[in-house]
Amino acid sequence: MIHGTGLQSFWAGTASGPTSAALQPATGSLSGVFGSKILLTSSAVLYLTGCIGCTLAQNFPSLLVFRAFQGIGFRSIIVMQEVIVCDILPLKEWGKCFGLITASFAAGAVLGPILGGVLAQHLSWVT
Repeated sequence: MIHGTGLQSFWAGTASGPTSAALQPATGSLSGVFGSKILLTSSAVLYLTGCIGCTLAQNFPSLLVFRAFQGIGFRSIIVMQEVIVCDILPLKEWGKCFGLITASFAAGAVLGPILGGVLAQHLSWVT
């Protein structure tokens, strides 16, 4: 268990925001240099590394570092999906595609906590 202050808990929740915002513009430019496929793959690996690191973190400084990795990876994935959609589809199809992507995020944001609550209430790790 990680014991921390209220301020540390605040930063654990928001550490991904500043890093994702700071590196978002560079992601689109880097995709032009290295290609969309390698940048999307790298972003997914970085996000996965952040997730695993947060799970294994033993103290708040390491948790904050891995949350920052999550932020960079997540925002890069979002940017790369937009770049790929814009590269593949004609302009008149962009709105429909981005609407579907946004709807899937909205559904996950609404259904995820509800499903998590149901599972937590009715299932247990202990049998």
